[in-house]
Amino acid sequence: MKISRIQSTAQLSTNASPTGTQVTGSLNINSTPYTSAFDKDLFKSYARKLSIYSVGASGTITLDTPAFSVSGAYVAPVAQSTKAVAVGTVTTNGTLTVTVTSNSFTSGSKILTINLTGLPIDSVWANTVREALNNSIDVSSRFVVSGTGTDIIITRIVDDYGYANDATLNLSLISGTVVGITNVTTSTSMATGALATGAFWDNTEAEDAEGTPLPTLLSTSSGVLVHVDKGEVQISDSLVLSVELVEDSTFLLSNPSITNISGLDSTLLVESNVVPAKVTIIVVSLID
Repeated sequence: MKISRIQSTAQLSTNASPTGTQVTGSLNINSTPYTSAFDKDLFKSYARKLSIYSVGASGTITLDTPAFSVSGAYVAPVAQSTKAVAVGTVTTNGTLTVTVTSNSFTSGSKILTINLTGLPIDSVWANTVREALNNSIDVSSRFVVSGTGTDIIITRIVDDYGYANDATLNLSLISGTVVGITNVTTSTSMATGALATGAFWDNTEAEDAEGTPLPTLLSTSSGVLVHVDKGEVQISDSLVLSVELVEDSTFLLSNPSITNISGLDSTLLVESNVVPAKVTIIVVSLID
């Protein structure tokens, strides 16, 4: 990565709605930013993201190495799934009502009415149901639809944190006007949903955002910015730093004239009592 400029900016402003006559707009107080500029040939920057999914889990970053570790290994979430089995050959064509019940829907459920034609056997009309579920944006944006033969399976789509188990999850197959099938009122649970636990760094390699290896850095850093993307965190070091940050807040320490920011130790500890928590850390260090 070829860096053209490195700088940090701090700004304090107040916006006010005027109440006096013949006054419009808003009032900015002390809106001029204070900017620290770093020599691009002497400093190097990189960024990392930390996700914390358990109270008590934490992440540690040694700024100059950089080295990363966690207390509480990450355990991926379990995606909840359930299965309905198609039974019966259609003897009279008609409609089939398929209902996906889940707390992921605002209304609590999604109802599909499917026309069955051609007097299909169970495995054939099961495939028709799978196709209809996949063609529903409401369903396919929340669930992966799978299964072969007579099995119709829906599995919750999850991110790296996942979703708590949904006790309402159900897939029902109820005949409307179709004749010959067996109704399924309650589907069979295949997997119970569970949230992720622990913590993880998005990358633990000594490289910049582009994947280029970092040079050897000095043992103390000249710029550190912590932004809380989600949740709340506490950041601290072994010397003087101890700061609590809420969601969407930013903490900045910056001084390009010295190698040590206010006595900051090179190792930062990030903890959280409000999960999930996601943090972005940007570091600027002198090249050794």
